[in-house]
Order: sequence, then C-alpha cells, then structure tokens
Amino acid sequence: MKFNKIIDEILNSEIEDWNKLSSDNGPLNAKNLYLGEEEKLVSAHDYIYIFKPNVNISIGEGLIDEDYKERRDANIERNNEYLESWEDKSWNNAHTEIAFLDLMWSGNVIHRCSFAVVDSARGYIPLPAGWSNKVEKLDYHLTRLITELNEHTDFDTYFNESGLEIR
Repeated sequence: MKFNKIIDEILNSEIEDWNKLSSDNGPLNAKNLYLGEEEKLVSAHDYIYIFKPNVNISIGEGLIDEDYKERRDANIERNNEYLESWEDKSWNNAHTEIAFLDLMWSGNVIHRCSFAVVDSARGYIPLPAGWSNKVEKLDYHLTRLITELNEHTDFDTYFNESGLEIR
C-alpha cells in the first residue's frame, strides 16, 4: 500500500474505526536491550490504536521523548533567545511531557511526529519538526485524531492558543 493511501484512510476515518489497546494490561512493543553488560527495558507506547478496516495500519502513542529537553536547551544556547511559542502558556507546566506519535504499517514506523502533553494531560498539541512555529499538516491531523480518540475535547483551543501554525 502506498503512503498517501494510508494517510487518506486515516484522515477520512471515524472514531469508531479505531480499536484502542492500553499498556495498563502490560507493555506494548517493549523490548529488552543489552547495552554493554547491562540489560535495559526500552520505553514502549502507552497506547496502540488499530485501524479496524485495515489492521495493518496502527498508531502508537505515548513513547516519551527523553532527549527533547536536552536538545531544546542546546538550541537555546545556540540561538540565545529561542522560546517555543507554546512554552509560555498558562497551561504549560512542569508536568508537560514530549511524546511521539508513530504511524505504523504492519508494525513498522512509517512516520513519526512529536506532541506535547499539556495542562496536566488534558490536551495535546503537535510540535514542529524544527525550531519554528510551523507544524506539518499530517502531524496536526494525527495529533487531532489521537486527541479525539482519548476523548479530550479542547484540541482547537490548545492549538489556537499555542501560536503554532499549520505548514
């Protein structure tokens, strides 16, 4: 199946087209890796959404981007004044996390985007791939879909207040 066909199916899907699996019943796609002599459990998605009309299509949500803050701080050092548009909002707090949405075909990641879990996990906003305020259209739509699948209702409010724009 071609990438654009997968995207079309997702963008035209309804909430009822998705089956949500939670890590509450055990890890989803977690792996044990050996780093030298030490074994480490690699983080897994909190949720996997299976597209019922075509079970080869799925979306993984909630794999935390552990390195985001380090990359952001390095960028601030280089640019001196950089602050992302969404970072100064009242709903951004110390509990904000950056996570990945992984679009998968037959279990293989074919697209990854980042999103911020804001306002004590009441909302999600898609993040730009670079250090700008422009969000890719696909990332916007994927984050919106995941927001709806999680029954959050204020996607438009958070996105509009964030100062981000769709590319």
